[in-house]
Amino acid sequence: MTAEDWAVVVEQAALVARAAGSMAGSMDGLVKQSRRATNDWRQELKQYVTQTVSEEQSWSKPNRRFVGEGLILPGAVKEAIGEIVVFVDTSGSTQGALLRAFSEELANILGEVQPERVHVAYVDTEVRRVDVFERGDEFELRSVGGGGTKFQPAFDWVENEGLNPLVGVYLTDLECFDRPV
Repeated sequence: MTAEDWAVVVEQAALVARAAGSMAGSMDGLVKQSRRATNDWRQELKQYVTQTVSEEQSWSKPNRRFVGEGLILPGAVKEAIGEIVVFVDTSGSTQGALLRAFSEELANILGEVQPERVHVAYVDTEVRRVDVFERGDEFELRSVGGGGTKFQPAFDWVENEGLNPLVGVYLTDLECFDRPV
């Protein structure tokens, strides 16, 4: 069995034990810990957002690495990306350090890719607030909400607003109360 197979078996066993009322509270914590991602979410987020930015070669911006050697070669020019929508899970479980980490990492990435506009929707069980940042604006996430977590209201909001973002990011700890329809 692979590690993924074992993870599924452990999760299923935990669900059965919980339903039967025979799982110790300390075991629940161990099961949750085993589900934690091994990938660095910061690296994954940066790769996801930056891969949407296309690079072209341009003579108007020479490659600086070769200018000192007397060579004038075209340099890479990143095209600006359009609108980005960021959903921020502001439920009680994402307040404090996790929200600060979301804010810092997103600010770094947005500073690099320079989108035209960023719509930030703060969501717990509903969209509580929306901030819009234009290119060059100071970016920082706010603590709004604090209830449980539902994902669907965020997507409903995008549809109701008629937005068609190039990139969508949902910053969450995945502790959610939505039930599939």
